[in-house]
Amino acid sequence: IEESHVQDLEEFFFQRTSALEIPESQNFHALVKEEKMFTVFPQDIWQENALKAAKLGHSLVVQGPPGTGKSQLICNLISDAIASGKRVLVVCQKRAALDVVYNRMKTHQLSQYLALVHDFKNDRKDIYEKLATQIEKVDAYKAKNISLDAIQLERQFTRASHRIDAIHEELTTFKESLFDETECGASIRELYLQSNPADEVISLKQEFALFKFDELPIFIRKLKTYLHHAKRFKVQDYAWKDRKSFASFTTGDFTLIGRAVEDVANLYTQINEQLQSKLNTRLDWEQCEGLLEKEQSANDMKALLKSEKVYLYFQKMVPEQDEETSSLWLSNLEKNIMSCFEGEGPEANTATSQLGVLQKSLHRSMKSRKNLFGLIRWELFSKDKFLIKRTLVANGLTDTNAGFETLEKKLDNRLNLEHHLSKIRAKHWLHEMPESLVQKDYIIWFANQHFALNAKLNFSELRWLKTFIDPTSHSIHDFVHKISQLYTILNQIHEHKIRWINYLTPIQIKAITQTTDEASKLVQTLRKDFDALCDFDSLNESLSAEEKSIINRLYDHTQGWEEEKIKPLFLNSLSIAWIDHLEVKHPELRIVSSGKISLLENELRDLLREKQNISEEIVLLRAREKVVDELKFNRLNNRVTYRDLLHQVSKKKKIWPIRKLVGEFEEDIFKLVPCWLASPESVSAIFPMSNL
Repeated sequence: IEESHVQDLEEFFFQRTSALEIPESQNFHALVKEEKMFTVFPQDIWQENALKAAKLGHSLVVQGPPGTGKSQLICNLISDAIASGKRVLVVCQKRAALDVVYNRMKTHQLSQYLALVHDFKNDRKDIYEKLATQIEKVDAYKAKNISLDAIQLERQFTRASHRIDAIHEELTTFKESLFDETECGASIRELYLQSNPADEVISLKQEFALFKFDELPIFIRKLKTYLHHAKRFKVQDYAWKDRKSFASFTTGDFTLIGRAVEDVANLYTQINEQLQSKLNTRLDWEQCEGLLEKEQSANDMKALLKSEKVYLYFQKMVPEQDEETSSLWLSNLEKNIMSCFEGEGPEANTATSQLGVLQKSLHRSMKSRKNLFGLIRWELFSKDKFLIKRTLVANGLTDTNAGFETLEKKLDNRLNLEHHLSKIRAKHWLHEMPESLVQKDYIIWFANQHFALNAKLNFSELRWLKTFIDPTSHSIHDFVHKISQLYTILNQIHEHKIRWINYLTPIQIKAITQTTDEASKLVQTLRKDFDALCDFDSLNESLSAEEKSIINRLYDHTQGWEEEKIKPLFLNSLSIAWIDHLEVKHPELRIVSSGKISLLENELRDLLREKQNISEEIVLLRAREKVVDELKFNRLNNRVTYRDLLHQVSKKKKIWPIRKLVGEFEEDIFKLVPCWLASPESVSAIFPMSNL
C-alpha cells in the first residue's frame, strides 16, 4: 500500500483473472480431468464448476443464501489444494464460519493439517502442539505411504477417475447432441417433445432438409393461406378448378376472360349451324379439334386423289380394314412382279392356258437335243417341234441351244408373273389390273394403287369423316368439295382460339361446348372469386416443387384441406424425419431408447460414491507425502528436517510468536500444516508482508 502497487482492489483481481481464457459458457467441467480432483465432500455440478475454475487459476465470487453449499465448496477447495501440494489461506471475519469449515474438515481426519487462528496470542499453544504432533508422526507417515494399501488405493482412484471421465464425455456428447440447434433450427429435445411416432405421418425423407424449424414459420404461413383458398378452389365441382394460372392476371384481364368464355359458346353454336346447313351434320368439340389437328392429312389426301382412276381405286379400298389393305404387302408384290420383267423378260406370245403345255414340250425337247442321235430324232419325228419352233420365231429366237435356254428363262418369268398376278386377282379391292404384259402398264397401275392406298390411310386418320362424307357415295368432285367446305368452317376456330388459350384451358373450352349453362356459371364464379384466385395462384407459383409435392401428399393422406388435420400431420412428419436423420448422424442419442443411459447413470453414481470414499484416503496420503518429502539426514542418519522447528514449538520458555516462527520456518510449517484459517486481523499479525 505504501509503495502504491495496488490502486484499486477490483482492478487488481480483474487483471489477475483476465489473463486467463474464460469459456464463453463459463463451463469449466471439460477443462479439468477427474483424476486431478480430490474432493472428500459431496458436491453438485455448480460447486464442481466453481472448484475447477479455481483450480485453473480464475478468481471468482460464489454467493448464495445460507444452506446452499458455500462452506461445503470451501471444504472441497481445501482438500483439493492439500492433495495438490498447495498452501491454503481461508480468511473470514466471522469466527463461526471458520469453525464450521474446521469442524467439517475434522470429520474427515483432515483437521491435523489445518491451523485455526481466532486469536494469534491465545491460539499459539494449540498450533505449536499440532506442529509438534505432526513432526512426531513423520516416521509413521513414511511407513503408511509405502504400504501395499497405499499403492492399491492410487490404482483404484485412477481407474475410477478415468471411467468417470469416459462416462462424463459420453453423457456430455449426448447432451450437446440433445440441445444442438445448428442443423435443423431446433434441438432434437424439442422434436422429441413435440412429435409422436404413434401418430400418422407421411414420408419426408427426401425433403426434410429443406425445412429448418427456425425458418419454418414462413412456410407455415404459406400453408395456412393455401389451405384457406384450397377449401373453395380445389374441390371437384368448383367451376374454375381446371384453369390457367391467374397469378399474372390484373383487373384488365377480368373482362377479357368473360368475353373469351362467351365467345367459345357463340362460336361453337355458329360452327354447328354452318355444318348442319352445308354438310347436314353436327360435331362435338372433340371431333372439331380432332379434325383440325388432322388438316394436313386431309390436304395430303386431296393431293393424292388427283385423277378419276385413283379415286375409283380409293373407293374400292375405303370399305376394307387397314390390316387388309397393306401397303407393305402391295410393295412386296410390286417388287416381285417387276423382277419378272428383268433380263429376258416374260414370254408374252402364248395364251395363259397353253403355258403348261409349252413348258412340258420345251422340257422334252431340250432333253432330246442333248446328243446327236436325239437331235436327229427330234427333228424327224417330234410332235413338239412345230409348237416350239413357232414359239421361238414369235419371240425372235433361233433354233439353237442358246435360243432354247433363252426361251426357258422367258417362260420361267412368265410363269412367275402369272403366279403373282393370281394374287392380285384374289384381292377384290385391287381394281382394273392391266391385261397386257407390258411393264410400263404395271408401273402406272401400281403407282395409282399406292396413291389410292395412301389416300385411304389419310382418310382413316380423319376418324369422324366417314360418318358424314362417305367417298363410296360421292364423286371425286363432290368429295373434295365437301372436305374443303368442312375445313373452311372449322378453320374459324384457329383465329378465335389464339385469344382463348391465354385465359381458358382445353378442358374448360370443351365443358362450355357440352353444357348450355357452363358459360354463365363460369362468368358468375369469376365475378365473385377473381381476386382470391389471383392471390391463390400467385401463392401456388411461389411454392417450390418440394413444397407443392408435400402439400399434395398431405391432402392425399387426409383427403381434405382442413388446417387442423394437415398442419399437425406435417409438423409431426417433419419432426420424425429430422429425428431419424439426427439419430443416424448422432448414434449417442439412442442411449435413451436403448436403456443404456440408465446403466450409465447408475454406474456414474456408484463411481462418484467410490471416488469420494477413496478421496479422503488419497488426500491424507498426499498430505503425508508432502510432510515426508525431501527429508534430510546427517552423517549419523539422524533426521535434520524439522529438528529446529520441533525445538521451537516444544520449548517452555522464550516461546517465539507465530509471526517469527513463520518467518524462520516457512517451508517446514506449510509442509506440516498447509491450510490456515484466520480472521483478517490475525492474518496481518501472523504472516509477513511477502508473497507466501
